[in-house]
Amino acid sequence: MKAHLGMTGSGFSRSAITRSTLCLSIATALALPVAIPAITPSTAVEQTAEKRDSAFYNGTTSERAAASCWEAKQANPEAKSGAYWLYTPAMSQPTQFYCDQETDGGGWVKIGEGRDGWTENYEGQGDASQLYSDAAPASSGLTLEQGKALSSLPAAKTPIQLSGTTISQLLNGTRPDQLPDGYRFRRALNTSGTKWQEVTVDRRQTSEWTWALRSNAVWSNAIVTNPDEFSSYNENGRRDWPDGTWEDHMLGGQNYGFRTMLFEEMASQDYRMGFRYGANAPISQDGSEPAMTDAQNSYIYGKDGKGETSFGYTQMFLRPKLTQNDLNLGAIPDSGTPASARRALPSSRSADWRWRTSTRTFTGETNEMNTYVEAITEVDHGNGTSSVFIGGDFEYLESSSGEKVHQSNIAAFDPETGELRRDFKLTVNGQVKAVEALPNNRLAIGGAFTEVNGEEHKSFVVVDATTGEVAPEWAQVKVEDRIRTEIMTVKTIHRQGDYVYIGGTFTHVYESEKAGAAYSRNIARFKLGEPSNGVPGIVSIDRNWRQVFNGTVNGISASADNSHVYVAGYFTWLNGGLAYRVADITQHLQKGSPWAYQHSEIPAGANVSDLRNETKIWGFQFDVQDAGSGVWVGGTEHLISRYDKASMTPTYTAITRNGGDFQDLHLHGDNIYGACHCGDFLYQDSRNKQAPVGGSSVIHSVKLVAAFDKDSGKMLPEFSPSIKGDHGFGIWESFVDSKGTLWVGGDIHRSLGVHGTQDTIGFARFEARDVTPPATPQNLQVELKDDKDVLTWDAVQDTGSVRYQILRDDRVIASTSGTKFEIDHTDNARYFVRAVDTSDNYSASTPVQVAPVRPAPTPTETATETPTADPTATADPTASADPTASADPSASASATPSAEATTEAPKEEDPKPEEPKPADPKPEEPKPADPKPEDPKEETPKDDQKDEAAKDQIVLPYASDWKYMVSTQAPNRKYGWKYNFHFSLEDIAQEAWQTGKTPIGVGASNLNTSVKVPLVRTRHNIYAYTTVHLTREQASRDLVLTTYADDAIAVGVNGEEVGRTNFDTRGKLWNSSLASSSIDTAEAQKTPVTFTVPSSKLKAGENLIAIEVHAGISRRNVRPNVSFDLQATSKAPVAEQPAEEKEADKEAEAPVANEAEQPVVDNANNAAADRGERRAVNNGVGTRVPMQSRRN
Repeated sequence: MKAHLGMTGSGFSRSAITRSTLCLSIATALALPVAIPAITPSTAVEQTAEKRDSAFYNGTTSERAAASCWEAKQANPEAKSGAYWLYTPAMSQPTQFYCDQETDGGGWVKIGEGRDGWTENYEGQGDASQLYSDAAPASSGLTLEQGKALSSLPAAKTPIQLSGTTISQLLNGTRPDQLPDGYRFRRALNTSGTKWQEVTVDRRQTSEWTWALRSNAVWSNAIVTNPDEFSSYNENGRRDWPDGTWEDHMLGGQNYGFRTMLFEEMASQDYRMGFRYGANAPISQDGSEPAMTDAQNSYIYGKDGKGETSFGYTQMFLRPKLTQNDLNLGAIPDSGTPASARRALPSSRSADWRWRTSTRTFTGETNEMNTYVEAITEVDHGNGTSSVFIGGDFEYLESSSGEKVHQSNIAAFDPETGELRRDFKLTVNGQVKAVEALPNNRLAIGGAFTEVNGEEHKSFVVVDATTGEVAPEWAQVKVEDRIRTEIMTVKTIHRQGDYVYIGGTFTHVYESEKAGAAYSRNIARFKLGEPSNGVPGIVSIDRNWRQVFNGTVNGISASADNSHVYVAGYFTWLNGGLAYRVADITQHLQKGSPWAYQHSEIPAGANVSDLRNETKIWGFQFDVQDAGSGVWVGGTEHLISRYDKASMTPTYTAITRNGGDFQDLHLHGDNIYGACHCGDFLYQDSRNKQAPVGGSSVIHSVKLVAAFDKDSGKMLPEFSPSIKGDHGFGIWESFVDSKGTLWVGGDIHRSLGVHGTQDTIGFARFEARDVTPPATPQNLQVELKDDKDVLTWDAVQDTGSVRYQILRDDRVIASTSGTKFEIDHTDNARYFVRAVDTSDNYSASTPVQVAPVRPAPTPTETATETPTADPTATADPTASADPTASADPSASASATPSAEATTEAPKEEDPKPEEPKPADPKPEEPKPADPKPEDPKEETPKDDQKDEAAKDQIVLPYASDWKYMVSTQAPNRKYGWKYNFHFSLEDIAQEAWQTGKTPIGVGASNLNTSVKVPLVRTRHNIYAYTTVHLTREQASRDLVLTTYADDAIAVGVNGEEVGRTNFDTRGKLWNSSLASSSIDTAEAQKTPVTFTVPSSKLKAGENLIAIEVHAGISRRNVRPNVSFDLQATSKAPVAEQPAEEKEADKEAEAPVANEAEQPVVDNANNAAADRGERRAVNNGVGTRVPMQSRRN
């Protein structure tokens, strides 16, 4: 038995402590969002939950999925622990989870287990399939006795945790702080895993699931139960605490041995997280058990071998008590269900890095005001292309291949690939603080520089985004600071409509020498001129909108119509009136601002009675963002806020601890991205830095950037990246490009990427997650066959693989990868089908198809049959050829279509008319004395009378047209021709393909398409594809592909390899992969191979067939012979062999009396060749045998 199946330990009960066994395994699912709406169609349909007894939903099958482990236990009080099917409307389909059905009444769903290396990331961690695949089925009841050791430490010593999304779906709207039994932990008490502790505790003020267990939070009602020998460490509610609650790191408490449970990150454990014990915990170290330092075998592990810093193997459970009545499932309307609508968000894992900045700054300064990347934007070049620009303080750029490019402070990248745009050459001699896209292919740049391209441009310049040259219409624009004690800087640039705003530290702005300077301190607005004949218009200062701030402006965001301009910074007054750190400007030379910002902390000695003249530096804000009905602000102290525009009062606030201030805000769609130097927790709805716990509704982990809903303010924990820096300065810029990729820049050194941790220095990219649903399946049909409802539908085209979910009445009951599904028949069952992809998006469903009503049995009477001269009473020998004959369950009740003949026996008083006269046989009867050698009436139908569907059908003949390419490498391996044929027609259709008739090849004469290639090439690989259209009937058969290997060939169908032969590898096919041997083309064509593609890999409609041919040699100036041709045949179903033929075969197979008279074949292969036989390919390896010459 695997270790997963057997951990046992002390049970517990809140009313009385009991001993119980617990079968250990783990179960999870990456369940999908938003499933069946609770609506009623125009025609009333009973809910499934009402039609079936409550015991039906016991979790033993997908169809019988329970609402919770608790419901499964109530349906079967004798249920044992194991894997159960669960389903709530928040899931897209039933999924298996591990249920503990034996501890404290059962009903517990396991959400995580492991030893050291837990995460606080909302995504959870680990391979979900490992968490439940080894669990005992719900009916097995496997358990182990208390004290019995496992054979080895479970694989989950590196923890596995369900995602927050999955746990929320299990809760189905139940708040974690409203779970009646709280959180349950089961922790090892010795290193051999034979003694266990049970802990339950309630977590207050937790509106939704979070894995942030390390944070300070409000807890209550703790119960700690240990085996008898450790009973002194038991705990029963901590009722001595005020109000029965406490604020702590879980069960810190008295720091007392096994009574303490702390979830912490330990420096001595290489900053890994886990559940540790209190001081002087009596962990056995007598030599008979693994040592705590034994990472491979011990259930309690610490590098230093100390009990107080070691982590114990822990399981975590919840017990939502959901039943069918809680699900509120309404019957699905006739039109079906809508498609999923997952929110557009970036992936939580960073994309593979292509470029990064240097770890040295250009200025040589290293502080939070001099970080690698502080500004990001994208400029549309107007020719169908665009570039993403980064600006900051960096010395050079470095590629993933190790190349260094000496481009400092600003650079451009292709948003599609992330590749550096080497043609953009711009030199800036200082730090770049701001970049903004302007119309007409212009890029505005602000910062602390003095020269651009060797010419004087102080702190602000606008350039051509393609060439990097200074834009002529902006050439005379400049800023100036006439206060000598200040360092002139442009820190923010914002364009809204025809206006461009700049902010920072300066006193005057110029548009031209002739117009002269305009006094507009720390903020200014320019008006864009109207273009003429494609030439941008002249830029002018908006002299009717000038303001004076007494401090630096950090952020600007204007409303869509520019009637409100929101400003954040270090200032205390605007035009002489109070505007403490934020302002809402609606007019020229506006005195002060009505916006009274609510701070998270007021330091001692602050001049709150006269903020206009405050000299103490506190409460400053870094950024502001207009977001439609609200405006967002981010800054000190650790506070992000949303204000309602109408009242200018806060509607949402959140505090981060430990660290840090919010430094950047970015709006994209309905999402606000808030970046900060915060690396621990975000306390949602809190606004008090010193006491964030008390006002919080939930605590989430945050790692330098988070996403929020722009209207409600709610943090969106599904976006949960993990980013770290070396200096603690955090992220200073975030930007979403036209591809949906989020770019973040700042003090970044590492991030968790799609392929693990990577050194993303200066900036990181997070590509948009796939939220596009697949197409809706078509042509759903439901038939009654053999007491089964048989559903069939047409496959859908999608860029990736899809599965299909089957819905019945009010819920999803199953999923399948094919286009056919069978289930026990239910009269009038209402069926729907929808497609779901690997990114958890599901399509709108088909309209309803109703299962037929099972026909009532046809009544028959028992009677003695009498012969009749009626020719219809004779069985028709051709009847079996009718493929629909078996569809009628009453067909066997009568030999004639007459209803009377099947329900009424012949009358006994007048049998003579039905009796044949032996003395006068009818002419059509053959005479026994003279039987005809061949009676045509008795013959089976000829081949041309049989159904054409029963024959093999060539669906792709030899000498067909194919798209092809002869190349040294695969066409666009990453995005087009992917490894092992894992691509779709859409992936490859955009490449520069040639069209030719097969055989297609190089270096041979007997080809229909002979390709000329240069001798200097080292490889001459052939990449080719075509499509074949299959009817639904053809798609239900196997497809046989017949080809040959010249020199080696691999074949893929619909994005999956179906076979290869004569390659020197079974792994990925690289462009450098070689054939095992070289073969002459003519010989190869005589010896084909076949690949059989099962019907499960086919679909009705277009099917993609792709091939890859490689040579056996790879040398310059040597042209090998390589070619291919292929035929596809839809195989007829194998018919049952008649009994008389079987007997004949047996006679033919009988031993020959004189074996010496039989011919002897010296060469088996030659004999096979003489017979024209072929040998099929098994497991992707072909054996060549001859076949007839192919036709041209």
